[in-house]
Amino acid sequence: MFSLRIRSFSVAAVFLLLCSHSGLAVPGEDPCRVAYLHADKLTEERACEAAANAGDANAQFGYGLILWSGDQPEHDRRAALEWIRKSARQGNYFAQISLAIFLRHKDVEAELRNPIEAYAWMVTAGDDKGAQRLRATFVPRDMASADQLAAEYKAKYAPLETSRAGWWLRATDFLFLSRIWPGMVVMGFFLAARKRLTRKLLFVLGGAVIAYASQFLALWALALAMNAAMMRFSDQLLNAVVWTFGLAFLVSLLAPTLGVWALYRFWRYRRWIPVSPT
Repeated sequence: MFSLRIRSFSVAAVFLLLCSHSGLAVPGEDPCRVAYLHADKLTEERACEAAANAGDANAQFGYGLILWSGDQPEHDRRAALEWIRKSARQGNYFAQISLAIFLRHKDVEAELRNPIEAYAWMVTAGDDKGAQRLRATFVPRDMASADQLAAEYKAKYAPLETSRAGWWLRATDFLFLSRIWPGMVVMGFFLAARKRLTRKLLFVLGGAVIAYASQFLALWALALAMNAAMMRFSDQLLNAVVWTFGLAFLVSLLAPTLGVWALYRFWRYRRWIPVSPT
């Protein structure tokens, strides 16, 4: 699912969305978000840390991202991972996905990486396809250890409820971006040209393949590019996230449209659609 793919690379995307749903007892803007974006906001950072120490899962996740960011004076990735783990162990879905990214990414310090734990968190969060791809890179001995840890984590820490942000992302993915739009593009081109269109069934089948394949390839390339960018420029993570969602939305619309348009032009080139109505 697209949300899982992009969600599995946009570590702080959910942090941006969760800010509006945080249960922190601080009036106004969320202190964790303020402290993340502004390293000099020490009052907000202390408020975020206090809420994290009090056991708020969202605050633990947010404070972990603050410590992870290279722009913060207290930059400490080891401590950041521990805070995010605390959040993940409370069933915070996005903290689990974040750990899955950080613990296996090649740009993270070698002493902090733990692909087996990353696999366990992926299974716990429900990213089965990603987990299987990661598992395929393990030697047989590590596979057994990973499966055992995954079963333990899933029994203990499986999220009881996906946040509103997660539901929104999944609904957007399933109902529009990944499922319906490419088919709508094909049908739009077909209805516009059906009276002049020969080999109609072939056009519909070819258009569907091209529309969905072009969308998948474009989103896959975007995911790789944004994943690399976010890990390289972690101090600009939240800004990159805004671009990620915007670009993903545009790519999901434009890639199928351009793909089917190219097929339409090919049909005209082959004279399967006359230039003038007949």
